[in-house]
Amino acid sequence: MAAYQYKLGSAWSEPIHGSTVRLDIAPPRSGLAVLDVRAQDGIGRWGSTTRVTFNVAPPSTAVGTWHFSDGKPGDGSTTAADSATGPGGRHTAELAGVDADWSPLGRLGDGDGSLALGGTSGHASTEGPVVDTSRSFAVSAWVFATGLERDRTVLSQTGADGSGFGLGYSEAAGTWQFQRTWNDGGTRETAAAVAGTPSTAGVWTYLAGSYDSAAHTLTLYVNGRPQGAPVAVPAADTAPGADGDLEFGRVAAAAPGGYEAHWSGRLDEVAVWQSALSVDDVRVDAQLLAVDSTRRATAQVAAWDPAGASGTALADTTSGYGRTLTLDGGARLDGSAIVLDGVDGTASTPGPVVDPGGSFTVTTRVRIDTGALGALPAGSMVQVTGQRSPDGSAWGIWSRVGRTEVLDPETFDLVTVPTAQWMFGRATADGTFTGVSEQELQIPDGTTSDRPSQVTGVYDAQNGTAALYVGHRRQAEVPFVNEAGTGDLTIGKPHGSGAWSHYLPGRVEDVRLWAGAMDANTLASVIGF
Repeated sequence: MAAYQYKLGSAWSEPIHGSTVRLDIAPPRSGLAVLDVRAQDGIGRWGSTTRVTFNVAPPSTAVGTWHFSDGKPGDGSTTAADSATGPGGRHTAELAGVDADWSPLGRLGDGDGSLALGGTSGHASTEGPVVDTSRSFAVSAWVFATGLERDRTVLSQTGADGSGFGLGYSEAAGTWQFQRTWNDGGTRETAAAVAGTPSTAGVWTYLAGSYDSAAHTLTLYVNGRPQGAPVAVPAADTAPGADGDLEFGRVAAAAPGGYEAHWSGRLDEVAVWQSALSVDDVRVDAQLLAVDSTRRATAQVAAWDPAGASGTALADTTSGYGRTLTLDGGARLDGSAIVLDGVDGTASTPGPVVDPGGSFTVTTRVRIDTGALGALPAGSMVQVTGQRSPDGSAWGIWSRVGRTEVLDPETFDLVTVPTAQWMFGRATADGTFTGVSEQELQIPDGTTSDRPSQVTGVYDAQNGTAALYVGHRRQAEVPFVNEAGTGDLTIGKPHGSGAWSHYLPGRVEDVRLWAGAMDANTLASVIGF
């Protein structure tokens, strides 16, 4: 070989000459990295590319990490281990309160657990502080709220003088916040970074807060994205470190001696750093990507299988989250599918099922009645499944009706036939679609007897992309930022022009959703296409 080139990003390096080359290459940021290498022969021809995918650990190591998979519901165990590998000693958390327990549903998916708190007195706490809050620090947690009707605290650490921090939900702001408190001449002062979008209950959401003691600023992250510019902390340089316990699910009250704002719901994958985190650090942490793996952790949050079912309701008996689809109009269960008449048949469950601002994966197996589809005007969109937003659909899996001319094999005449195009993304009330579309139009045969289509949508909130798979084939990936949409999850009916319209004619044989963005290899093993 005469030379080599490598690419760690979008551009190839300059040729590196020599038959054997040893080179130290520093990835530009933490997280999933892709390295391409190719060799040049003696007459200047470049060979095929060899690709290596690997994960780059964040630059700082957490000083506290709690997975909350230490016990089972009702088994009496009350300690959660700190599995961090950063500097300092470990800090075991002790569960306490009448409504503190374990949950078998964790953000890491099958076999994982979480901390379950009932919102009254349940909490967990360490013995002594985990971080020095007078210096730079950061905290993160996955949260699943079951009640956001008043102030709720995810994490806090408070000192004898009231100084400290709190991460959680603010009733006054109506959303998530990360705040720092301190005493200034006996007066309790507060600075807070507040989320730019409403909080969402009933779904897994990633929260992180970072304090930069050099810049005297607070930054709040929701689902890996910064919520506005950093917020100044005027008295940060005079606030002493909070020397109290790290509290999971509660915060010290303004009046000494009590606690308030108890968390209602689940907490999981909590981490604490004795340093501020960059935007890239938080993005990687939100991906739940193990250092020794290129796969992200996903948690199944809904699964509806109509096999053997009848009646007007279809329960989720698989995921553990217990949501039930209710059938309405001309929808029925025939023992193998949800059968939709294309007139008013639908199925729905109260939403949201996934945080529309967070990464998620949705898949469905569907057979469209293409004869009925062909009766719709060209350009019409029918929705297989999706989650409502105030102005239409936050996201959905759709099929768009088209027309094309083909040669009739018997008469050799050109005839017009309907086409169907799968899509994944958002449609507003006026029918404007934003998202990713199938690259090739399908020409159905006019029946529902052909093989069903397995259609999968993947939203990657950290990288801001949407990807569409039809069967095992990845169609495309496009830039996409989802919007707030916490309405019902529906099957068979989209919302457009201010009304429900263009109901789906066909059979839906499977609908499943996960918190987290799956890669192609995980999709192949989990969905089985």
